Amino acid sequence: MNQVAGSSSRRNIAAILFAVVVAAICLSSLSQRYLGHVMDSPDLDFYDYYFAAQVVHADRHADLYEGATEGNPQLRSAPATSGIAQMAQRSGIADTELYLYPPLFADLLTPLTRLPLIRAAQLWRAFNLLMVLGSMLLLGRLLRLPVLSSSFALLVFLAISFWPVHEGISLGQITPLLLGLWAVGLWAYAEEMPVLSAVAFALATSFKVTPLLLVPLFLLWREWRWIIAYGASLFAAVGLMFAWNGSANMLAFTRVIPAMAGILPSLQNKCLGSVAAWLYYGHLFNLVSVHAVLSAAPHGLLLFIKLLDAAFYGACLLLVWRLRQSSSLIDRATIVAIFALVTLVIAPVSWRHGYTVALLPFALLWADALRSRIQGVKVWLLALATVTVGSLVFDLAAAVSLPQPFRILFASLWPLSCALLCLVALAATDRQRQQASP
Repeated sequence: MNQVAGSSSRRNIAAILFAVVVAAICLSSLSQRYLGHVMDSPDLDFYDYYFAAQVVHADRHADLYEGATEGNPQLRSAPATSGIAQMAQRSGIADTELYLYPPLFADLLTPLTRLPLIRAAQLWRAFNLLMVLGSMLLLGRLLRLPVLSSSFALLVFLAISFWPVHEGISLGQITPLLLGLWAVGLWAYAEEMPVLSAVAFALATSFKVTPLLLVPLFLLWREWRWIIAYGASLFAAVGLMFAWNGSANMLAFTRVIPAMAGILPSLQNKCLGSVAAWLYYGHLFNLVSVHAVLSAAPHGLLLFIKLLDAAFYGACLLLVWRLRQSSSLIDRATIVAIFALVTLVIAPVSWRHGYTVALLPFALLWADALRSRIQGVKVWLLALATVTVGSLVFDLAAAVSLPQPFRILFASLWPLSCALLCLVALAATDRQRQQASP
């Protein structure tokens, strides 16, 4: 009886916290959409992709990275002499930022260059909405939610209201596409289709290199089919880019990646490195003031951030190593989803919209919480992280006129709550496995 009562009590607490999370995300979504907190430049990021695709369409060997290989290329305008800037000027756009993605993404967008810029942006936005919906369909399959159920309808509603999704779609970002690829990878792995899972994650890596950090997980699990398929798919994608875009572009991109490894401690960049920089400098930065420290960060601070990221990643891998004998594919899929958060908090640049993929671990962890598999501090931390990422409430507080320590605290809640959630979730799973062992 006591166990039944305890389980019921845990479900009630989780349900109450979940209701609070839903209310916070919905209210934030309404304020962002209807009360004036909207993006000043809709589809702005898509413009950069579109102009890069135009360059490739005109000459597939043309330089995509002119001006991006020296210093930190983040938040910098493309040189007026570059092909991207010239394409922008032809469309009436006076200034556009550097293109910082692998050539493959620009290659795949070349069909959109047959359309005018505005029409292409509208089509891209529709595609992103379809990617979010498709991701929720796959997530619903993982959670065993019927498509015509109120639970699935709530899942879709929360996904569209989730702040990173809203910002990503508004900016015309690549993040909904990455969400779709992560969803395919997780679903396929849980359904015992490791080759399809590996291909999806390899394609995601071809657009954004951070999924490479998943490879040690599958090495620990000795998932050799996944590893071989991932390596072969990634090798094929890289080979295709070498053949189609030329070695000069690929070699230039290899210089762009380390150039972005410095700090970019603006309020919108949610990683552990930003928290360390805010504490070091004693104040927050916006997208304008951050330029003062992009190329002037002390070497000691950079070294500390790299050690901090490595220690956090190593701790997460150690917890996975302790779980390596787990036989449940859905548990392993949840761990992979948690590592979506891990890669975000340790990446040098993790814009708020980059947390679109955080939908996956949050949904899987909340499903466990509402089934009373999550208890204690973990469910409270899950609620804090979900509200912080999904509602933007603490970032709005960090943007007002408060003493800097309070602003830093509010801004830091995003990456810190996610980092702590990763550690606590993995450690709690470890304890569950130990308790289940005879």
